[in-house]
Amino acid sequence: MNSRDVWSHGGRRSDLIDLLSSAFLMLLITKNSKDKNWPVYLSSPWITDFQLCENGFLQFASLFPEIADKKQILFSDYLAELGKAREVRIITREDKYSKDFLAHENIKDTKNIEARFSDPEHHEKGILTPFFYIFGSMNLTYHGVTINGEKITYYAAGTEYGNEKIGHTYIEFDRLWENIQRK
Repeated sequence: MNSRDVWSHGGRRSDLIDLLSSAFLMLLITKNSKDKNWPVYLSSPWITDFQLCENGFLQFASLFPEIADKKQILFSDYLAELGKAREVRIITREDKYSKDFLAHENIKDTKNIEARFSDPEHHEKGILTPFFYIFGSMNLTYHGVTINGEKITYYAAGTEYGNEKIGHTYIEFDRLWENIQRK
């Protein structure tokens, strides 16, 4: 499969959150792969916390040993764990919601997570990793992931087209990252 389009229709459990949680968890499982030197990019004008996975049966305990008994894995929990193994670069706007998220103890205390504030006109939304690229209308917010009707496209590595799309997007995200002044 080269790509997959996913629509959410707001207000109910959707394929979108299932795809996000599966893709993100796969990234944790592969944290020791040869591609671990490639940064993970998260670009969203607004970013807030949200429930990434239900952990009611403690099925993700081995991936999150420090919070193994927690019943819900939040996006901030996930990023804290991912940041232990990979460089995470967050591009967002400098507004109250994003600043509050970045001030969360899970985020600010993880050495491999760095955020840069884009220009107010920046509206790029995407999740880029060596294994997949997700982009579309969804902000990385509670409302974007769980409430709003959104459409995203998922490109997987391992195919000629997926590898090409991911490679080109790394060039653009790296360029954007270098052009944003550090705060």
